[in-house]
Amino acid sequence: YFVMELVQGRPIDQACEGLALEARLQRFLQLADAVAHAHRNLLVHRDLKPGNVLVNAEGQVKLLDFGIAKALDPLDHPLEGADPGALLNITQAGERPYTPHYASPEQVRGEPVGTATDIYSLGVLLYVMLTGLRPYGRHATTPQEAARSVLEEEPTRPSALSPGLVND
Repeated sequence: YFVMELVQGRPIDQACEGLALEARLQRFLQLADAVAHAHRNLLVHRDLKPGNVLVNAEGQVKLLDFGIAKALDPLDHPLEGADPGALLNITQAGERPYTPHYASPEQVRGEPVGTATDIYSLGVLLYVMLTGLRPYGRHATTPQEAARSVLEEEPTRPSALSPGLVND
């Protein structure tokens, strides 16, 4: 198990509301560094979403809730000199814990997951941080609809969103 500090903060999407683009990107870079640290230590988070990324009063990003994280096996996937694709350690396909709006396609399909799963979810989070909207599944009312939208909907380019919809 992991013992972590108690973090008082706001979910990263809420903490980005009203911030300039540069400040949002700085927060995203902190998050990317935290995810990279987890990956270097052979952990795939598997549940990157705003509620698991808090920003404290000092503007520091804190990655939380490794409850469904997957430890990679260093014997199966050595880091030294490894091809980046070799770091895609698999999990058991039978168990499929994920948050539908932030899940990667392989999570939704029940396929093997790895570090690329977290990278995909980082992209979804970045979209939300920049626009205030999810890239797809905006009209989903059930977890099943949200999961299906990951596989079937083409994300709207942020530049194509109506100005009134984008989070300033």
